[in-house]
Amino acid sequence: MIWTEHRQRPAYVVLLLNSNGMDIIYQGDRLTYKVIGGVIDFFFFARPAPDMVIQQYTELIGWLAPMPYWSFGM
Repeated sequence: MIWTEHRQRPAYVVLLLNSNGMDIIYQGDRLTYKVIGGVIDFFFFARPAPDMVIQQYTELIGWLAPMPYWSFGM
């Protein structure tokens, strides 16, 4: 689960990594996370601009691996 906020300066991202399933409930003005268990990791990123936050986030998780052509049915 990743939450990004672009309305304020500095911009920030909250990343919740969990090894088990979870429910996320949106109630208009708040989010509720119901986590079953497992290992829970929270990461908070804050920078002056949104593109700097995304750069810091991708440094942590890395880039997506390119998809092989056979996975597209070719």
